[in-house]
Amino acid sequence: MLVNPLLHPQELLAKTLAETKAFQAFLGVNTAAEATAKIYFNGLPPRGKGADAYSNKSLKEDRPYVIIYTEVEMGFSMSQIARGGTGNEFAAGGILHADFVRSLPHDPSDNIESIDTPFMRDMGNVIAGLAEFAGQPNYLNFTELEFSGPVHSAAKIEPTQGRYQAATLTFTWGHVAG
Repeated sequence: MLVNPLLHPQELLAKTLAETKAFQAFLGVNTAAEATAKIYFNGLPPRGKGADAYSNKSLKEDRPYVIIYTEVEMGFSMSQIARGGTGNEFAAGGILHADFVRSLPHDPSDNIESIDTPFMRDMGNVIAGLAEFAGQPNYLNFTELEFSGPVHSAAKIEPTQGRYQAATLTFTWGHVAG
């Protein structure tokens, strides 16, 4: 039976991240299980029954975390590569994003370099660690990885969401139709 072609790649990316030691260090945890608890799919989980807003306090408690989601435009494709006695065979591929978010200890305008340089170092270590898993069975087989960031929270949302820093890793995996 075909695994869910939309969710399985997200699950493989979560496993790949969680087992990367540099990712565990980014989160401040020691095990893949602890790292998995800080990975969310398609957004943060709801807060309480019917809650649609997050408090500054709860967001600070959640950070750092990662949200994995599929690219909105052309995030998945599947092409038939064979037809015959054993059935139809398909090659799938797509684009996944992983948004890394962590709290900032102070106003980024105080000293951007003191905030962004360690973040870039940590993200570079995560990227290097992820590359070790590429192509291995049971991990996301990505063929391209792009980094975007870092960005900082806007001053106008800091009273409700706190200060944070974020970056996005974009993974191209499998066969992507062009």
